[in-house]
Amino acid sequence: MILKTVLTLSVALAFIHTDASAQEKKYLVNDYKQYCLKAGSKNTDKLKIASGPNVVALKRGQSPGKTWLVSLGKTDFRISIEDQSQAKLADVAAKLERLPPLYRRAFAIVSESGKDGVAIYRDLNGAAAHGSQNYLNIIPQASPAVYMHEAGHVMEQRARNQQTDILEQWTRALKADQVSVSRYGDGVAHEDLAEFAMLYAGCLDAGKLDQLKRDSPKRYELWEKILKLADAK
Repeated sequence: MILKTVLTLSVALAFIHTDASAQEKKYLVNDYKQYCLKAGSKNTDKLKIASGPNVVALKRGQSPGKTWLVSLGKTDFRISIEDQSQAKLADVAAKLERLPPLYRRAFAIVSESGKDGVAIYRDLNGAAAHGSQNYLNIIPQASPAVYMHEAGHVMEQRARNQQTDILEQWTRALKADQVSVSRYGDGVAHEDLAEFAMLYAGCLDAGKLDQLKRDSPKRYELWEKILKLADAK
């Protein structure tokens, strides 16, 4: 659930640094990253402020900040910005607007009572983002692709409330597909899942889901199930 800061300064973890040995192995990200880069460029929904800013102590370290209640399309959620991050609400909004409407469900989940919503911090101890169903913390430099990845973590955890073995199911799916999503995803099942969630978002926007389903059918089937369990679709 942790992305390294240096990697997010490009587009997303999986998009950089390919050595000779890695080039010999097929990674789905190499075929689909182009769609993640362009995702949401034609979205027409714009973020609207319902209330705020209000002064708040953010959950992480009780750091002082501001919070807003907002809506994007039909989804209501919260955005919180740490003061020392110096992030601008308009910049955060521009990134959130790039995600497909399905993925806005993640913003609503982390905005439930007692949560900070999408929370922007100056620093996360070297990480670019932390995502779970209880929080979605991100640094200002993170790209829209990182938000897509973290939305994967949020909705996977929400799905596990109903089916606790989701990650075991995912491990079986990725083995059955016999193809890697990315080198970062190779490390552990929940990161493979989040990387696939990122690719799915890009393909959804580009109308390339059939192609992704062909290349990774078991992951695709399970991710659509997770979206339903998380009430995203």
